Amino acid sequence: MKALLAMLAVFSLASSGCRTGGLATEEVIATGPAGIRLAIELESGLLVAELLEVRSGGLLLNVHAAASEVPTEGPVVFLPEASIPTTLRAGTDLPGNTEKGRAVRFGREAHREWLTGLARFPYGLTPETEQRLLEAYGQSEIGRVIAGEPGGTEAFLREVEAASARFQNPDSAVRAGYRKVGPDFPGMGQHWVNPGLVLSGGVHPGRPQILTYVDVEGTPRLTGVAFAAPLAADEPPPMGPLPAELWHDHGGSLDEEALILESPHTADHDPQGPRLAMVHVWLWPDNPDGPFAQNNWALGWARRGWAPPEHVDPVVSRALFLTHGGDEYYRRLLARVVGPGTDGVIRRAVERAAGRASAAIDGLPDGAHGWSEDAEAALLDAWRGLWDDLRYEMDPALWSRLEPAHRQWGGAS
Repeated sequence: MKALLAMLAVFSLASSGCRTGGLATEEVIATGPAGIRLAIELESGLLVAELLEVRSGGLLLNVHAAASEVPTEGPVVFLPEASIPTTLRAGTDLPGNTEKGRAVRFGREAHREWLTGLARFPYGLTPETEQRLLEAYGQSEIGRVIAGEPGGTEAFLREVEAASARFQNPDSAVRAGYRKVGPDFPGMGQHWVNPGLVLSGGVHPGRPQILTYVDVEGTPRLTGVAFAAPLAADEPPPMGPLPAELWHDHGGSLDEEALILESPHTADHDPQGPRLAMVHVWLWPDNPDGPFAQNNWALGWARRGWAPPEHVDPVVSRALFLTHGGDEYYRRLLARVVGPGTDGVIRRAVERAAGRASAAIDGLPDGAHGWSEDAEAALLDAWRGLWDDLRYEMDPALWSRLEPAHRQWGGAS
């Protein structure tokens, strides 16, 4: 879907006066639908991209994510001349065993002119056309090739933290086009989504598609951002600066996927259909599982204004969520899993568990020293008691539907 929209936009731009051609050569290359491609061997791996324009000081490229190994800041990037190797390969079917094309020395004037004639925009992009091209790929500016993979994610984290500071006030998020969608998740909080940025895709530290918040003393507090990209069934996630393994897939809306037993990346959806790839970047509080983990279980304490303990137990965090409006979430979730006819049983069990959880933290002081091992033990008992009540009061056939959740969510003693 994204690839189709972007391709149509680029072809619309290219139809306004662009041509192919260049210097006379014995190795004539006819450009295909994807234009002329370059295969460039960089120190960090192979970069495969359509040549958009030969510019003073380097190349403007549209990166082919599926064939490249190098992380980039979005599909449209500028590769400076200093990073271009002595020889690169130009053709239409790259990479492959039978490449069509020729070896090109970028430092030779004749070869540069030859490449210029075969570029998608041989006469250069006007500022207006460049802006339309970037918007088609969800970018606000031309990206760069990330030279070093090890330092790429760390640098990206710093950029995200600096760029997202303006969203600390949720009013700024609203003015920028973000809206709260779906419920509050136990380990992810609220999702504030910018639909236009989701549709356009792209990964830029200053343009996240989703912001995440939790309510602290009645005020939404920014916890991080998430990047999302609508993809076709066989389309890979966006290239760099985030490694492909950090992305997870969603097959439904946030409202739908809030109410599933599995984590969203293991949800039961059509593997052949379109999906939404997503990756979280946690800024506050520090995520014990790392800044790119899907869930941040320290949110259980952050909602109460407490510093999380040294060891964060997801089961305790789920129980804490019962004391902060999570009872409604769990009622809806359990009712969806079991089906109709059990609303009363589920409501009573969740209410009792929420009461026990609230009693466990009643009287604890706020702040960094407001936690105790006794409170943690009582919260664990409250959470396990929820499942004991459900198992005792529910028909065995219906309870069997909850057993996978009982095992996965840590309800078992």
